[in-house]
Amino acid sequence: MRRLSGIFRFMRRWLNFVFLRACRPSEAIAVEWKDLRGKRLTFHSTFSDGEFGSKLKTQKKRTITLNDRAIAALPEKTNNLIFPSPKGKFLDWHNFANRAWRKVLEGLPEIEYRHPKQMRHTFITERILAGDSPVNVGKYVGNSTTTIFRRYLGSDRAYVPD
Repeated sequence: MRRLSGIFRFMRRWLNFVFLRACRPSEAIAVEWKDLRGKRLTFHSTFSDGEFGSKLKTQKKRTITLNDRAIAALPEKTNNLIFPSPKGKFLDWHNFANRAWRKVLEGLPEIEYRHPKQMRHTFITERILAGDSPVNVGKYVGNSTTTIFRRYLGSDRAYVPD
């Protein structure tokens, strides 16, 4: 039982980190401690479908500044990876998305099922609705302004900056 609760604590930290930083899950899986300098974290690789990638989806690298909540979501350093699997390897995204994520949402009956990649959508939309410019949000998450409008704000929603 103790091991299981440790896994849940770890997954809660990982989910908090992904949600608070709007990084792609493949980026969060591949991030290493050497990528963190103070509060600045550089994403430069991915791990997806069992393969390590040497660049991000839309750029070679992206550096972001972590806020205190994101820093608090980081686990203790036990491995080169910031978020290793229980066996010290890369997390298995598909296993997480198909098993653990469903369990997370089962505990939140007021929330209908959403694919875990929608955490990124939520972050982007909330930041823009809070008054951040689509240009700045796009730079932060590694997307063009066109992509922000097309994929995250939707063509049928009105966006009116303050």
